[in-house]
Amino acid sequence: MPKHPGTVFHTFFADAFPGFSGGLRTQEHSQKWQQLDDAQKKEYTQQYHEKLVNYRQKLQEWREKMKDGGHEKMAAILEFGKGWRSSTYAPEARHDQAFRQLASENEKPKYPTPAFNRFRQYISSVSPEVVKVQECRRLWSNLSTDEQKKYKDAFHAEYVVYRQKMQDWKAQLIADGRKGVVNKLESVYNRVPPPSVFDKPTYPVRPIDRFRAETSTENDEDNLSENHWLSMWRKLSPAEKKKYTEPFKADMVEYREELAEWKRNMIVNGHEELMNFQLRSRYSRENAKIA
Repeated sequence: MPKHPGTVFHTFFADAFPGFSGGLRTQEHSQKWQQLDDAQKKEYTQQYHEKLVNYRQKLQEWREKMKDGGHEKMAAILEFGKGWRSSTYAPEARHDQAFRQLASENEKPKYPTPAFNRFRQYISSVSPEVVKVQECRRLWSNLSTDEQKKYKDAFHAEYVVYRQKMQDWKAQLIADGRKGVVNKLESVYNRVPPPSVFDKPTYPVRPIDRFRAETSTENDEDNLSENHWLSMWRKLSPAEKKKYTEPFKADMVEYREELAEWKRNMIVNGHEELMNFQLRSRYSRENAKIA
């Protein structure tokens, strides 16, 4: 997907601070911009508009390519996000409710619950107080590979049955002279990502979070601030940190191998755009490091 050029100020900023690494304050940048005369600002404005025209042309070409490939809804998600903007700007997304109603009226087989959602349902049944997705993800990350596999295997088993039910369902609708219903629903539901999307390897729990989970369980200090835990972590000696960093390193080796395999499967299945979107959306969290 093409990258938006930003604003006129961003054009000036990129030219004036090509090696910017975060050391200068935004206020200083703004002051330098204000010091430019009208002719200098006009030059940057012209450069910006040229970039904007080029961006819009590339964006239109990208949209058409995604539409031709049957990925119009995914294009809307990549371009506008998953919230109200995707529903506002993507005509297909606006009609999702109508598609769901059509599927219900024609008894379309229900897509099986993904592995993480199964685990979340289980947690909600045994610990109703755990309602936040973030907390469930932390608990999910703490599960062993074998424990996670139990939920993934259950999903895959139902997915195989689901695919067969879908074939039978479509065949029955066509036999009943309702091929139009199949075509309408397939325009959306065939874009549901394959199981490999939901089975993206989970990034290992960071050393500081392992330390926090162990310490908070022993001392009942869940309400302490992030800064407190960070301070406690930094006070540990290298030998004490090793208790948490070594398992993390071992998990990282396994994670990278699984992630490489997942990427290969995504590319082979034609979901490279979705793969890149998922990786970008989690880059900051998964690459956070505590020294």
